[in-house]
Amino acid sequence: MAWVPAVALLLLVVLLWSERLPASWPRAVLKALLSGGFLFSAWSQVGAPGPFRAWMLPGFALCLCGDVLLASPKRLFFTLGLGAFLLGHVAYAAAFISIAEAPGFVTLTTALASVVMIGVVLRWLWPHLGKLRVPVIAYVTAISVMLCGAAAVAASARWLVAGRALVLVGALAFYVSDLFVARHRFVAPAFVNRAAGLPLYYVGQYLLAHSLGLLQAAP
Repeated sequence: MAWVPAVALLLLVVLLWSERLPASWPRAVLKALLSGGFLFSAWSQVGAPGPFRAWMLPGFALCLCGDVLLASPKRLFFTLGLGAFLLGHVAYAAAFISIAEAPGFVTLTTALASVVMIGVVLRWLWPHLGKLRVPVIAYVTAISVMLCGAAAVAASARWLVAGRALVLVGALAFYVSDLFVARHRFVAPAFVNRAAGLPLYYVGQYLLAHSLGLLQAAP
């Protein structure tokens, strides 16, 4: 399915262009198509362990819902979208933990770094959060646990390197993209947030989707 990345790239370019339009419905449609693409890519992959696949597919579906909801500027849809993504990260974390080995140096180091990052990100956003402080704390915690789970998978020698690399790079790209989402929503709305965050997000999701085909037991 070599055509999927090509179509996704074209849709991403159009999505970035649509960010300058006043109406939100074109963004919702384009995000639904792009996110449907990574869900389809994940579903079509074979080879990953059963528990990993069983958790990842609902995670992708929840992220698709979150993408459509976040296309709207309304606060209610933002809150619902945040909840969908939070549950998506919980599903991803469960998928990673289900196949990871016992925590080692890499996992523990990532966990420590994540705790530090939680503090840094919340201190950065805190004056701008208002009534959304509790949901944002929950979200930042969930995505940090997800990243730690990805690090645990990357450190598990029982899986082929290619699959482990896709999981780690995909999760990291997703994590960084959310910093741009937070900056746009709470700190400094600007097109540069979309220009950087959207490519990172979709690259991360498509890498995670393809990990379902490459995450196989090492010989």
